[in-house]
Amino acid sequence: VGSTFIHRVSISHAQTAQMTLPFVVVQAGILLAFTFVDPNKQVEIVESDGSNISHRYVCDHNTPAFFAAMLIYEGGLILAGCALAFKTRNLRSEFNESKQIIFAMYDTAVVASVVL
Repeated sequence: VGSTFIHRVSISHAQTAQMTLPFVVVQAGILLAFTFVDPNKQVEIVESDGSNISHRYVCDHNTPAFFAAMLIYEGGLILAGCALAFKTRNLRSEFNESKQIIFAMYDTAVVASVVL
């Protein structure tokens, strides 16, 4: 707050892509690993409730490891975003984007909780 060393820096699209590439690579690595290690398989579910018979197919895994890995990775990204928002909360208004960051983290967390 009040520091003369803070200034706005413009970055190019190539620099932005370079900064986000590690996150995309990790996500793709997790998806590829579980595609070969524990691929989806079709499971047939038949439920009978009196005169109603329900027959459906769902995708399933042998272990919950994929779900746990994605939950840990994406939960870590949400926590990192919250930490970033917390660190930028006291900056001057032209640099302060904490409200937008925390709103994005909140939105992501709400959608994730609905999916769970």
